[in-house]
Amino acid sequence: MDTDAAPIYNNYENENFTPNKQISVNKKQEQKQDINYNQKKTIIQNNKTTPFKNKKKDSFYHYGIFKEALSNIKNWVHDFETKDNINSIIQKISSIQNIDPNNVDDIKKIEADLISYFEKNSDFKSINYWAEIIKDYFKKKIID
Repeated sequence: MDTDAAPIYNNYENENFTPNKQISVNKKQEQKQDINYNQKKTIIQNNKTTPFKNKKKDSFYHYGIFKEALSNIKNWVHDFETKDNINSIIQKISSIQNIDPNNVDDIKKIEADLISYFEKNSDFKSINYWAEIIKDYFKKKIID
């Protein structure tokens, strides 16, 4: 046993020293923050789609993707009629997305309006219609 060694009484001088009690408190606070963050994230995600269960949840998800794709297409389409048609669809989808998810009746009305808009313009239901728009885009890109 070395009796000449000086005992270290001033642990605060040691930069890496943290009392065990403080470490425990810090870990608990970090865990609590992680749990709170995850709970908030889950609540936000659930609030967007909860009342509609699987079918409606998927509908809102797909509406969002379709709207984003249409917005991208609208940016590079030069035909005014096509732009107007795309804008109309985007507006209808935005209306659906902006309604309170608990207001099922209003959502159904706007969805019915969107469906009837597609029925009136049967080209919109055709994959060839959209494929031609995309082909035209690539043809113009190659020429440029």
